[in-house]
Amino acid sequence: MKTIISLVLLLELALSAELCTSDVYDSYLEAFPMKCGSDCDEYKRLHFPDFQMSCQHMVSRQPYTPYQMEFTMLTDFSEDDLDEVMDVKQKHSGRGSYYEPIEAKEEAVEPTFTIMDRDFCSEDAELREYAKPNNCSLSWVTMIVNAGERALAMIGGSEKLSAAFVKQCYTEGDACNGLGMAVIAEGLKKIGLVSEREANRVLEEGGDLCSIPQSKHFTFKVLKAEGPNRGGLMNLIGEGNPVLTLLSINLNRLRFVKDMREEDVTLSGTVYEPSLYGLVTGYVKTTEEVDGYWVVEGTPSPCESVNVKVPMRDNETN
Repeated sequence: MKTIISLVLLLELALSAELCTSDVYDSYLEAFPMKCGSDCDEYKRLHFPDFQMSCQHMVSRQPYTPYQMEFTMLTDFSEDDLDEVMDVKQKHSGRGSYYEPIEAKEEAVEPTFTIMDRDFCSEDAELREYAKPNNCSLSWVTMIVNAGERALAMIGGSEKLSAAFVKQCYTEGDACNGLGMAVIAEGLKKIGLVSEREANRVLEEGGDLCSIPQSKHFTFKVLKAEGPNRGGLMNLIGEGNPVLTLLSINLNRLRFVKDMREEDVTLSGTVYEPSLYGLVTGYVKTTEEVDGYWVVEGTPSPCESVNVKVPMRDNETN
């Protein structure tokens, strides 16, 4: 046993020395040009230590991890930054509740849409800044937009909606702390969303996004699950709705995981409080033979989408 452990440690050290170098970081920055463009010397000086730490952590975990790891937009974020990104306004009440069990109509629902190809940053210089390490949580902005675009697509629409409008007009406070889910629901019904095209026109003319006439807003009917439990959520997903949710997921895991669509395992690593706004797009129900999971897509950085399979927990009520 000692020999096996020693071999694993030697392999980890070799991989770490090979993968977690300054040259590899150069290649990483070329793959993510939004971080520093063509002049990366100062950026690299500031953030290489965090990249190297994440890389070494990834290498140490890979032999024991059932899914494939890769570099992501978050790989050169520090753990302290990600801890602050996870600190969103919505918190658990600390009170339990009981609701009659709801029978899910389907044992499993395959995702019928994806947000993985939605690009928020190429045309938005302000959002591109969040490709760099920062401590701002903006997943609430991009997920509101993604939910709205999916709702429009369900009735034949193809309009891109404005993230800048949501960020500026849904809150008067610090946008980096997110919003409560009740406030988001009310905003979708009363404020609505505007097209990216209309928002860009107003900005080019020096206008105020929040003064765009209501006649140019898309407003939405917001559906709630039949009940606040697993069965109610499953049935809402099964109808094809864009289901906006808050996950209690450790974003540090997303420094080296971003696309689990081809994986048949789940991502472990939760935190106590909500940390990431996302869309639940599918599920597999827990049975005696199968460990259930939720399929969730989100944007921990507005410049990169992730797809993860999150295990259903024993303490989730039916």
